[in-house]
Amino acid sequence: MFTAALLMLAPLAAMASPIARTDATSQRIVLKSNTKQCVTAYGLAPQAGDILAIAPCEEPANQYYLHQFFLTEGIDSTAPVQLASTNLCIDAGSDAPSEYTSLTLQECNGSKQQSWYWFGASELEINSKFLARSCRESWLTRHSIS
Repeated sequence: MFTAALLMLAPLAAMASPIARTDATSQRIVLKSNTKQCVTAYGLAPQAGDILAIAPCEEPANQYYLHQFFLTEGIDSTAPVQLASTNLCIDAGSDAPSEYTSLTLQECNGSKQQSWYWFGASELEINSKFLARSCRESWLTRHSIS
């Protein structure tokens, strides 16, 4: 079910402070190079510390995420990306992670490493210069409204 590919980080620059989530809608995050592959939390009961992976887009809850601006066009802002129905957020590991750092789920805490930039063009980044990617797939920049 899961590919061996893990999500990794490219080099980062300074990041804006996270903003509060007010009205989020659950969506999938898919690979730009293959819209049938989704960012997936391992298992049906994900927990803090789990590493994210790429897996075929299906219907399990572990492929749906919340971000305040997913359905808002023209918004340039940051907010956490939270696994739906949990208090777990996609985490980059530190304010300045090194290249090829695995993305994990951690308890949502509003930190900079959990603040993801949505610029209203179906793309999701952290830190405005950062792109999540996997070892075997292209840049993970596209957010899909499934």
